[in-house]
Amino acid sequence: AGHKAVGDWQALLGVNLRCHHLSWDTMRGEAKRDYPASILHQSAWYPEYKHVEDYFARFGLMMAQGKPVCDVLVINPVESLWAQVYQGWSSILAVQDEHIQTLEEKYQQLFTWLLENQVDFDYGDEEMLARLASVEHGMLKVGCAKYKCVLVSGMDTIRSSTLSLLDQFAKAGGKVVFAGDVPGYVDAEPSEIRNAKYQNIAFDKKAILAALPQPDASVDAPDIFGQLRQTDGGLVFAALNVNREARRDNALVKIKTDRDIEEWNCETGERIPVKAESSNGWKMFA
Repeated sequence: AGHKAVGDWQALLGVNLRCHHLSWDTMRGEAKRDYPASILHQSAWYPEYKHVEDYFARFGLMMAQGKPVCDVLVINPVESLWAQVYQGWSSILAVQDEHIQTLEEKYQQLFTWLLENQVDFDYGDEEMLARLASVEHGMLKVGCAKYKCVLVSGMDTIRSSTLSLLDQFAKAGGKVVFAGDVPGYVDAEPSEIRNAKYQNIAFDKKAILAALPQPDASVDAPDIFGQLRQTDGGLVFAALNVNREARRDNALVKIKTDRDIEEWNCETGERIPVKAESSNGWKMFA
């Protein structure tokens, strides 16, 4: 169950090929200093592990198809943390600095708010954006990915190169949203950020969700994370209950499509037709 819970989280968020740690050739040898659980014949459950890996083979194949339907880029605030690291800021793995704790809490909150409402997004690293990003036809392009909206939140400092990119994007008609306090520093120097085309909103769940593009697939239930992918054959929507203590058996699912709906069972490989109601280009089922 633990392996499945961790693997589900990874598979949903982009890890579609599993590499285990580890399989022992032998348990003998006095030089060994590390003893993680072997997934080979030394473990009593080894003959049954096929059920787990067949499940993830199907899940991984499903999540490797097509391209993600992802319209939102969140600027990663990690450099705001780096800029404030000092001796004693953390003890072992526990943060001691109150302001850094606040940054971490906002980072976690934003992540959860978006995913539990099935708003898929990517993190934009500022160094990579400086090298790889451009604005094309009103979209922010990074490599092969294109975004309609950029969200900035939980940052104390932002790069001037990022601001220049956001200015270009906003001028081309793209949507730039600042949630919560606007960074008070540019390149770690005090600076005031002003652009009439930027949207400034409170760091609030409802305000943020209202400002972002609405997802083309959603689940009306708590603790459900989702990702939507566009394939040549239609849409693939993966919905994952991240609450290990409670099942969600009757959640209402909405998908913006005119195609027939199938439920794919990753445990058995079955594809089961689902009866769905149609309304204004949406399919709804429980």
